[in-house]
Amino acid sequence: MTAAGGPPVDQVRRAMARVAGIIFPGRCLACGAWMDGETDQSVPVCARCRIGLVPITDPRCPGCGMPLLVEEGRCTRCRTAGYAFASSTAVFAYRGIVRDLVIALKSGGRRRLVLLFAPFLARLLSERRPGTAVVPVPSRPGRSGPDPVELLARELERRYGVQVLRLLRRRPGAAQKSLSLTDRLRNLQGRIHVARGARPAGALVVIDDVFTTGATVDACARALIAAGAARVDAVTLAVD
Repeated sequence: MTAAGGPPVDQVRRAMARVAGIIFPGRCLACGAWMDGETDQSVPVCARCRIGLVPITDPRCPGCGMPLLVEEGRCTRCRTAGYAFASSTAVFAYRGIVRDLVIALKSGGRRRLVLLFAPFLARLLSERRPGTAVVPVPSRPGRSGPDPVELLARELERRYGVQVLRLLRRRPGAAQKSLSLTDRLRNLQGRIHVARGARPAGALVVIDDVFTTGATVDACARALIAAGAARVDAVTLAVD
């Protein structure tokens, strides 16, 4: 989008963020250092901490995406889980700086972190599932504040041209945080479903923020396959 007679809106926003950062420097959300002197103030994370954002590399489990140290093939968890999705790949391991920043996005409402994470997610999608439409995990009903997965989906759609299909809905129910894999699977039974009138087809990629037990993306995959999708893979920001 371009302002009438002026530069693109994104350029204007970045310029305004730089000016605001010089006048009112905030603190890095990862290390707490003041952001004064940083060349890019659009995201509240300093350059030193950004260097610490190191994506997972192979070898990794083809089931959940966890880095593999000694195992060959699927990790112990995925050998017995019986997931409906064909594979899951994560950008980061859910620890250290990544964990702190994901929590800030999920629970702290730090929406600008989407600008930090979206390029990593877009790159992984282009490498692993190029051209495949993505389906965001549906937001929990009654959630206070913006849903981080939807924010990431919007950024992927707007800035990186990723096709986003919002095919899934979620009915109310208990939160997943403190439940085991078995309890999470039971808790999600019948709660995630395909939207009325939607017709999933072909290969799809479910995107989520954190892969913990795999129950949520599994429920999404089962709903999509039952409604007609030929194959479902998952891509997440981090894996725990």
